[in-house]
Amino acid sequence: MSPINLKGDLTPLIESSNKILKPISEGLAGIFAFVFQKPRQYNITSEIELEELAKSTRNKYNEIPYANQTLANMRQIGKILDDSIYQLDKEQFREYYAGLIASSCDNRKCVKPFYSSLIREMSTEEADLFEYFSKYTFLFEIQITSSNHLFSNPDLYRWYWPKRYFKAKIKENFTVFRNYDRQSLEENSTPLEDIYKYDEAYSESLGIESAILFLLSKKLIQENPAYTCHQFIPSIKKFVFDTDEQAQQLVRENKFSTPKVKFNVKHKVYTLTPTGEELKDALSL
Repeated sequence: MSPINLKGDLTPLIESSNKILKPISEGLAGIFAFVFQKPRQYNITSEIELEELAKSTRNKYNEIPYANQTLANMRQIGKILDDSIYQLDKEQFREYYAGLIASSCDNRKCVKPFYSSLIREMSTEEADLFEYFSKYTFLFEIQITSSNHLFSNPDLYRWYWPKRYFKAKIKENFTVFRNYDRQSLEENSTPLEDIYKYDEAYSESLGIESAILFLLSKKLIQENPAYTCHQFIPSIKKFVFDTDEQAQQLVRENKFSTPKVKFNVKHKVYTLTPTGEELKDALSL
């Protein structure tokens, strides 16, 4: 890569980020100027957006111990900045790109080139969901299914309810409970399904299925069988079944009709993949 000329045609707007970053490195200031001259010329980015990105980058860089600071990844930083151009109007994404730049200057971290490409493709909804996973770890998918009494073989064509998704509202370490049977509980003990309450331990999230599918497609999250016995699940399943009007209507009909409708409440637990964990670390979430 040929040297970047800091004395080129830099507008005052580019110069403002230059003043912020030049004390760190002329090369870092220069790569900002090189990438953002045209976007500033055509008002794709604004003065304040560029300044905020530069300030956030400086602040995150200054948190790196001196012994771990490196400027060996300047070309990668150029790619990160190039990917950032059309999202700098949102503070959330400015923080993401500043985090990737700072991590690229930290020899303790490994920032892969496709990380900024993943961020570039995210909407706010997908970024919010990724941040949720970074903070609370688990997302729960619940779906009621039942036998279909309209057919002679009621299990041949089953009924499936829409999938519902629940987020944790509190952080709790994963605990394995092998026995959910209330008959085996000690007298006066609280059944597990009654321990965790809706809107206290967990809550339903509507309209997030497309964001889930995006994160799955990018291999940032995964269905994780290791957590299918998460302690929240009995409570969430009970809440879903007890509050579903259609299911409760069929339960009432079961009292005087045959064949009986048999229910099965299925669930999945989603967590970050190793790639998702790496991106979380690179963004310092």
